[in-house]
Amino acid sequence: QPGIDAVGPYCPSAVAGFADLDDYYSDSQFVALTWYVFSPAYAIPGGEARFYGYGFSGTPSAKFDGTVSHVGGQASGSMFPVYDPIVASRLAVDSPLTISASYTATSAEVTVITTIEVAQTIGAGSRQVLMVVAEDDAHGQVNLARQMLSPEPFTLTTAGQTVTVVRSCPRDAAWILDNLRPVVLVENAAGGVLQAAYAIPYYAGTVVVDITPELLDAPWRLQGPQGFDLSGTGGAT
Repeated sequence: QPGIDAVGPYCPSAVAGFADLDDYYSDSQFVALTWYVFSPAYAIPGGEARFYGYGFSGTPSAKFDGTVSHVGGQASGSMFPVYDPIVASRLAVDSPLTISASYTATSAEVTVITTIEVAQTIGAGSRQVLMVVAEDDAHGQVNLARQMLSPEPFTLTTAGQTVTVVRSCPRDAAWILDNLRPVVLVENAAGGVLQAAYAIPYYAGTVVVDITPELLDAPWRLQGPQGFDLSGTGGAT
């Protein structure tokens, strides 16, 4: 499952190319992540660090699986015909890892939970798990990086081993809840991405049971999807 790091100022043909890739491939095949740089309103430190870490000097710049680069756009249209063969070539490369991830978002906080399994034994190396809270269609971009969470060293090497990583960050009031698409990836020290995945929403909410009058202390029961079943007596949150 390839990922894309797109870094640089706004370029309509590159944005169109990313959007076309996002539409053409399923979420289990292609993970898009856009880092805006050189713009205080949208840039985050992680984006500029990746830009320079990849050795980029021109924009727009795209990095596929942290391995294959393409710099530059075109005057009009979409960069899809240029990007698509790269994605197809990366899809032919098996990943030694599987990632499953979910997230919850409240008015105050976003939490990403991921479980990573080694599917094929790999050699030891310097690797890390990186989680990025991203928002689709922010500033017209495909999955714009909003917050990079602190990385976690990834040291597993043997098939069947698993690890679960949890990270949280404050939720900016400007982020549109329905547009959040957090990304989880495992990368090596050289920047190569071994696997990437979108975190799926597992929404958190607050339910208040208000008994009137309180002296009734009435019993209640709440049931919902995925086996949710809660009961009690009197008021509760």
